[in-house]
Amino acid sequence: MPIMTYLRDPDHGAERNVHRTAEDLLLNSLDLDQACVAMGEVHEGIWGTHQSAHKMKWSLRRADFYWPSMMTNCFRYYEGCKEC
Repeated sequence: MPIMTYLRDPDHGAERNVHRTAEDLLLNSLDLDQACVAMGEVHEGIWGTHQSAHKMKWSLRRADFYWPSMMTNCFRYYEGCKEC
């Protein structure tokens, strides 16, 4: 896992930028089940009604969440929504 490599050796390289906010805080990494729940909450109402994939990713990152396939999963979730 890239985050484990970074935590063991912070000088490892650019990978650490993927998992940090602009304020240099580590993001909470979610597994696929947790990511599905988070996407559902963002898309279907907690932060607005039926957000687009880009807005979903932005909202999740703003809440300090991250997983490697975040953008792809947000697009799939958005495209699979019957109401959208």
